[in-house]
Amino acid sequence: MEELLRDRRAYPRLAVSLPCRFSDFNYEWDGTVVSLSTAGCRVESRQLFRPGKDLSFVVRTEEGEELTAEGIVRWVRAGTGRDPGLLGVEFDLRRPGLAENTTDFVERLAASDVDVAMRYRAAGRPIPMAQILYQKRQRPPDVQLTNEERTFLACIDGRTDLYGVRQALGPAWESVSYAAFSLLGKGVLTTIQAQGIVGTAQGPRPAPTAKETMARNQKAQEYYEKAMEARATGNVPLALTNLRLAIILAPGDPEITRALEELEG
Repeated sequence: MEELLRDRRAYPRLAVSLPCRFSDFNYEWDGTVVSLSTAGCRVESRQLFRPGKDLSFVVRTEEGEELTAEGIVRWVRAGTGRDPGLLGVEFDLRRPGLAENTTDFVERLAASDVDVAMRYRAAGRPIPMAQILYQKRQRPPDVQLTNEERTFLACIDGRTDLYGVRQALGPAWESVSYAAFSLLGKGVLTTIQAQGIVGTAQGPRPAPTAKETMARNQKAQEYYEKAMEARATGNVPLALTNLRLAIILAPGDPEITRALEELEG
């Protein structure tokens, strides 16, 4: 599977109420995730820790889907009276596959809310890690760069792909990788493929290829079939979630649209 870099800043934080079990690899506790994004979560808990504590999490939805993640406590807010405290947790996205797993999990949750789902759909497109980057010869006038953006640019020597940038940055990659998107947006970088320049983040997005369209339609059909299975067993929330994911991938599909209207009506 092609590895992608996603701009986690583009995705909204979801207000949720999901049971979770977390541990410090010796003991386990129960809590409730009340806010979730692709980068971390907030957990209501009567068991609090000092910032810097490593924890593992299993988060569950009503439909039985699970997210297993590891992260570090960044901040703590003590409870008052009978109210539990709050833990602010940042996921350790250096773990293989965790960034994709959290993104997929959050996107499925977002699909249950049409407004949030549309915000996800409008979010910036991920960049393939094999994508080549190069600096423009002339920068836009008066462009201001952050320290992170300057650090990222220092790794672009001629034509460099994101794998090369990640290798050059080492441990700093996690905190600097967002600069790929901001520099594209500012017109300082462009992305190219073997055939030539395919555009920048400021220009119009290229139309999907026939292969990409076929893959999206196939995925939409998979979600549609899952929705019909859930509907047949009486699990309407799961059916709606899968239909909303399907319509994002295949907007205007008459069969998916009709099924969604029937359940929402």
